Amino acid sequence: MTTSKKKIPRIKTPAEVKQSPLLPRPEKKEQQLYEPPPPEDKKSNLSIQFRHLLPVIILSVIIGLAGILLVYILHITVDVKISSLTRDVSALVNLKPIAGILSNIGVVFLTTAAAVCLFAWTLLRCEAAPQVRGEERRFMLWSGLISFSLMLDDFFMFHDYILPLDIGIPEKVVLVVYCLVALAYLYGFAKTILKTDYILLALAILFLGVSAIADQVLSFTEAANFFEDGAKFFGIVFWTAYYVVTAGETLREREI
Repeated sequence: MTTSKKKIPRIKTPAEVKQSPLLPRPEKKEQQLYEPPPPEDKKSNLSIQFRHLLPVIILSVIIGLAGILLVYILHITVDVKISSLTRDVSALVNLKPIAGILSNIGVVFLTTAAAVCLFAWTLLRCEAAPQVRGEERRFMLWSGLISFSLMLDDFFMFHDYILPLDIGIPEKVVLVVYCLVALAYLYGFAKTILKTDYILLALAILFLGVSAIADQVLSFTEAANFFEDGAKFFGIVFWTAYYVVTAGETLREREI
């Protein structure tokens, strides 16, 4: 009597199981055109945002109050109407709004140069190794402060009116001080400046110097005034262009 051996079924490998037509293949996930919004951002919470911005809000209130207080102090001490201190100059003297347009645009350019330099300075301060690029940070800081000082001088006419007429400091003395500050700035940051596109800065100093000399030498005529202010405007434009380019290249090289 013979016994029949039962055939033991072979166990399929995982690869064969995946290729088996009897089993349904897993469906591929289609790329969704709409993704659900991310979890709620903390800044969308007003209370958290207020606590985060509290120092900025306090500083803004202090600056606003300081401006209003300055107007009130000038109103009392100089005996000037409050409306004369708050309204636009063109409206006060019945001039067209385009009066002083070249000077106003120059102020905007100098403000841009100051803002760009100071913003670059703040970014360079946030680097991991601040001691490596201390010279660049100081260069941006002082460039921003000098640009801001030039803007204030041009906007409020310090060397033209306030210092010589109200305080009694001769205009030539003020110009000499400005020249000494400029020389100290160029000497102190000579190595940093030579690494930049300093042709723009050289053109700015050239045109600003021509304007200052024309102011002292030429008599006040329409042609002389146009030449002086035109040279100054060219100098301001080249000045702003230099610092915008330099700040951009500095941040780009540092991958900021």
